[in-house]
Amino acid sequence: MYKGLIISLIIIFLSATILIALPFKQKNILKWEAVTTNVDGSPAIDLDGYKVYWTQTKGVYTNTNSKEVGKVTSININDTIGNLKGLYCFVVTAYDISKNESDFSNEVCESFIIKKSSPKNLISAIFN
Repeated sequence: MYKGLIISLIIIFLSATILIALPFKQKNILKWEAVTTNVDGSPAIDLDGYKVYWTQTKGVYTNTNSKEVGKVTSININDTIGNLKGLYCFVVTAYDISKNESDFSNEVCESFIIKKSSPKNLISAIFN
């Protein structure tokens, strides 16, 4: 039948987690499992990459806040999307060489904070 229909139904098993690389560092890695098969069990040989979507409204995703990231299975959120502040949710889709896109993966949400710079050039301190 339609090859695009099969690819558009690719199942993504998104074990998406926001990881902490080092203690006290901002959470900034989004990771998922690679797609290897289509819904019908056939190999996903024409997989062209993944697309990450983000939002501050759970379950509401648009192309405005999305980015194709190629065939990688993890991204550094700050490098790929930019510095985020507040609660953000993410989903991932897979797409084939014809740009047919799968359904959204499961959703993962996380709160982000932007740390302030420390004050510099302390002049004096008064202790009683």
